[in-house]
Amino acid sequence: MWSNATQWPEGRLPIAGENVTIKGPWTVILDMTPADINFLTIDGTLTVPNTLASGHSITANNIWVRAGVFQIGTS
Repeated sequence: MWSNATQWPEGRLPIAGENVTIKGPWTVILDMTPADINFLTIDGTLTVPNTLASGHSITANNIWVRAGVFQIGTS
């Protein structure tokens, strides 16, 4: 879960303006609206569940799916 601070480097959630990397072995579920970030690199998996309708969103200046998966909802 994105909201689980213990999974992130430095034991805290990413803060506004940071560059964020979802590392290769990670699967992160967006369960909150994080602070606006600068650059999001996805090497693992970022999943935005169907509950996006509840208002969660992610804002970044750039999103790069380098070696991972950015999954939004289900078919």
